[in-house]
Amino acid sequence: MDLSRWDKANRVRNFLIQIFKFCIPKGLISKNFAEDVIKKSRPKGTPEAYRTRTFEEIQIVLKAASPQLRAALTTIFCTGQDPSDALEFLKDQSDDGIIWTGRNKTNVGAAIPISSILENELAIAPAHDAETLLASSKGTPWTYDGFASAWQRLRLKLEKAGKVAPGLTPKGLRHTVATWLREAGQDESEISDLLAQDSKVMGLHYSKSAALARKHRKTMQVWGGEYEHRAEKAKLSNPQKKTVKP
Repeated sequence: MDLSRWDKANRVRNFLIQIFKFCIPKGLISKNFAEDVIKKSRPKGTPEAYRTRTFEEIQIVLKAASPQLRAALTTIFCTGQDPSDALEFLKDQSDDGIIWTGRNKTNVGAAIPISSILENELAIAPAHDAETLLASSKGTPWTYDGFASAWQRLRLKLEKAGKVAPGLTPKGLRHTVATWLREAGQDESEISDLLAQDSKVMGLHYSKSAALARKHRKTMQVWGGEYEHRAEKAKLSNPQKKTVKP
């Protein structure tokens, strides 16, 4: 049995829901029939959708990625934001080492410190004139489909070569950030604030709080320390292998 079929079925359902929402006001259909379709549950034994990455997997992926894709993946990894949000970061959203933004899915604001790791990566990324912080090889803002296609090609190449295990996704980098911070002792509220997760009381205006920015600087310092700790462990376990710093 192809364990991925359940996910494909749910994706088709979600797609039809959006199509039917468009059709109802135009009188093309009477109701959103797709909403009545019960979502298929995850079969037992199915790998985690956005599994946490090992330090070694991150190194392998960054080393093999094109400069533009590497910059995008590093940005996701160093901010903990959803890939679709990270690709839309604007240059003018960056001020005094902070990216002031909001998460599209939840409309929750975020003040994301630019770590030295991310700063270095953006400095060596190919120059471009796009208004976004990141750009494709064409020098234009990434579309999500373009990014997903570039990632898919890289992932399949690495899987075929046996360099990474199946199941890696860009969104898994977001989960990796959360996992590392939890393992470093950060509490759920600190992690939730940094990742701009859903909140009933805080909207985009909250991202302009100086107190939030200071709080997140401390959280990202913890993340940086955790990165260095894992890098040192990898170095000790394989002294001949050079660590790729994102």
